[in-house]
Amino acid sequence: MSEKKLYADKISDDIDIQLHVYMVDTTAEIQISSSFDNVYTYTELKTIIEKLDRMASLIQGYKWRVENE
Repeated sequence: MSEKKLYADKISDDIDIQLHVYMVDTTAEIQISSSFDNVYTYTELKTIIEKLDRMASLIQGYKWRVENE
C-alpha cells in the first residue's frame, strides 16, 4: 500500500488538518488527522468545515484521476 499525501492545510497556529490517501490499485482509503484538542470559536469551526468541504472535493478529483489514468 502506498501513501500519497493529497492535502495539508494550516488554518491557524493551533489548528492543523491533514488528509492522507492510501492507494491500492484504484481503491482509496482516506484518513483525516487534525489537532482538534481545543475549544474553538464559531468562526474557527466554520473555517474548519469549509476546509473539510474543500478536501472532499479534492478527494473526488483525485479518485477520478486515478480511475481514469
